[in-house]
Amino acid sequence: MKHKSRRFTVALLFAVFVAGVLMLSVSPAGAADKRSLSAAHVMSERDPYHIGLSKFTERVAELTNGRYEFTLYPSGQLGGERDMTEGVSMGTIDIALLTNAFCVNLAPELGVLDFPYLFESRPDAYKVLDSEIGTELFKNLERSNIIGLAFMENGFRSINTRNALIVTPDQIKGVKLRTMETPVHLAAFNAAGANATPVSWTEIYTALQQGTVMGHENPLKAMYDSKTYELCPYISMTEHFYSTVNLIINKGVWESIPPEDQALFRQAAAEARDFQRQYCQDWELEVAKRMKDAGTTIAENIDKAQWKKAMSPVYSDPKLSKQHEVMLKKIKDFLGYTD
Repeated sequence: MKHKSRRFTVALLFAVFVAGVLMLSVSPAGAADKRSLSAAHVMSERDPYHIGLSKFTERVAELTNGRYEFTLYPSGQLGGERDMTEGVSMGTIDIALLTNAFCVNLAPELGVLDFPYLFESRPDAYKVLDSEIGTELFKNLERSNIIGLAFMENGFRSINTRNALIVTPDQIKGVKLRTMETPVHLAAFNAAGANATPVSWTEIYTALQQGTVMGHENPLKAMYDSKTYELCPYISMTEHFYSTVNLIINKGVWESIPPEDQALFRQAAAEARDFQRQYCQDWELEVAKRMKDAGTTIAENIDKAQWKKAMSPVYSDPKLSKQHEVMLKKIKDFLGYTD
């Protein structure tokens, strides 16, 4: 009996030990601390928007050993970019990657980035955006309950038209051209002689199809992703605006993240930013080839000086430039531009 009692006690202790191990494996302390966050954008999963946001979330998860997990909502599943900007501000969306123009609605100071031919090259844009100037610009979003983490890339915007190739400003006179609902963008094209018409991104294909507008201006990747090149077989590489996409996070969410993890979020944002920018450039070359192969005419040797001069009145219009005078000078001085 003693041997049976001893065997029973040993078996019972072993069973308790195994149960304890199983409980720990099912609910480790780290699992209780894991946090789920939402992240959204409006483009398709093949677009550099998605590549950049995915890289950011992957790097955060890796750097924090899985303490954060993310649900991605591409293709405008949570609404348009205006909806997303407001959602991040109100806290109904945790993180978003969206066009700078919609951040301008909450922080007008960011509108300085909308001016035509502000940057002569990508390296110049990166130099400014990744400096204390970029940090200063993002700081203005905080009053709307948003923290800016990184300026990723949408790319240089060019002209895509239905009926004819537009190479010089005199050829755009009277053409009804879709632009974003951004005062500087509208004014720049009106100054060049176009009939600038704001149309929502989600309605652009239909507007072109129905002849509501006869063309639009966008980065090459957006022309490809939206398939507008099927309706508009002419592209002129005017590269008139450099367009950023901004990685933003709700301020309340940010402040609830421990400082040591905030540093890892910023590291992930910088790494994803650099990765996305290179991917964006590579993808732009690829989509240009695909569109050419589909029969699209792309004019690359554009006299940008003509377009810069045609759009220059926006810099002297006090309604548009007055609030940006100091920052415009700061950017030009920082880059060593003389005009």
